[in-house]
Order: sequence, then structure tokens, then C-alpha cells
Amino acid sequence: MIGGIEIELRSPANDAIPDLIVRQMVELWPGARFQDAYTAEVRSIGDPWVAIFGTCNLEFFVFRDAAAAEKWQAAGAVQDNSNTMLHFIVENPAEAKSSTQLVTLVCDEETAEISRLIDGLRIAFHALAPNP
Repeated sequence: MIGGIEIELRSPANDAIPDLIVRQMVELWPGARFQDAYTAEVRSIGDPWVAIFGTCNLEFFVFRDAAAAEKWQAAGAVQDNSNTMLHFIVENPAEAKSSTQLVTLVCDEETAEISRLIDGLRIAFHALAPNP
């Protein structure tokens, strides 16, 4: 069994945050698979459904590739699946108590690859921030 760590980030309160995360994931894992937290269907991250409907979800999973998605479906949280699936939870911007919202990334270990993703997300979030 593997464990998870939660990495909390702050973004500007914005409905586009899930789309921004998906775009960052395409850069990191071009062959990624997307699954919203409410259905069992796994789709290619490049599937138009993901851009149109998937990014309307505030909780979703991104698998490294099709093989990783299949392994997760078959075996779950086992050591061989470590860091091959990331779980994102985005605070509803309408419910945010400030001009920012919480974005939680759940992974198994903060590796150099995950650190690059976090850096990319922070840069993208900063670009969305209103200018003072």
C-alpha cells in the first residue's frame, strides 16, 4: 500500500483553474488519462470532452498514461503505482472566502517531476492574478 501527501497551493479565485491544471498536465504527461471524481470513465487528456466538460469538475484524477490508468483500476494503491496518478481538488471559487482559492494536489511523493509541476502551476496561477 502507498500513502499520499497533500500539497496545498493557492490560486486566484477563477473558474478556469481546472482547465489550467489540465494544460499543465498535458505538458508534464502528454499521454495522460483524465478521470473526474464522479464517474468511472477514463479518457485521454486530449479528448475534447475533457476540455469541454471534464474541466468543469472541481475534483479529478490524472494518470500518467493508459497503462497507469489500467494498473490503478486493477490493483489500486500499490507500490508499483506510486506517483502514476495525481488527484486534484479545487475549491469552488464561488465559495472561496477571499480572492484566492485552495488547490490541493495529492501525490505519493514530492519528486523532482512533481516539483516541476508545482512550479509550473504557481507560474500559471500568478499569470491569472489581477494586476494591482
